[in-house]
Amino acid sequence: MSKLGLRTILTAGNGLSLESHALASAGFHVTAADLSAWAIEFMKKVQPKPNGLRRYFTYPGYLRPSFPPSILDMRLLWHYNSRNLRSRLFNPARRGGGTLSFLSGDLLDPTFCEGPFDVVIERCTVQLFSNSERDKILERLSARLNPNGIFVSHCHMGWWRPGDAEEHMFESWFREHGFLIHMERVDRSDRPQKNSGRIALLSYSTG
Repeated sequence: MSKLGLRTILTAGNGLSLESHALASAGFHVTAADLSAWAIEFMKKVQPKPNGLRRYFTYPGYLRPSFPPSILDMRLLWHYNSRNLRSRLFNPARRGGGTLSFLSGDLLDPTFCEGPFDVVIERCTVQLFSNSERDKILERLSARLNPNGIFVSHCHMGWWRPGDAEEHMFESWFREHGFLIHMERVDRSDRPQKNSGRIALLSYSTG
């Protein structure tokens, strides 16, 4: 997001997640929105420790850091004190300078938290809506997104079993509405580029 010049973020259905705090610590301007006034008031009082936020930016083994792989032997990075190296050398949570605000309201209401935002993040929020409301909430969230923004959507398919199709629950909706699809586990050559139009960065979990 930093490389693409994206600065403003909406976390839709933030709940009790610390992701908004982590993004603000990395220098972004974050608005955390949730229907639950209790959750919003609770999160306003939370003061997470810096080490707790840095873990949001440690790179899993399937992601490549932003430096050329030839500089370091990747096996050494992952297997020899890798957690400490990643946290100290590549961790954006050290940047600071971001802002964080909390709002309680109904995301189906187009006058609430209007935006626009460079990034909209929803994690397991849209799937909680009824089938008849999912198109509407996706449309309302997309309306809050800038023309060259990124819509991050994560769904959890706890009912998935080996042999079933593996596809994000709303991938077809994003395709039909003109989003460029990127999956979370992307190679450096396939990462979103600047001024690519609206991008849907999709991920899903199972089990």
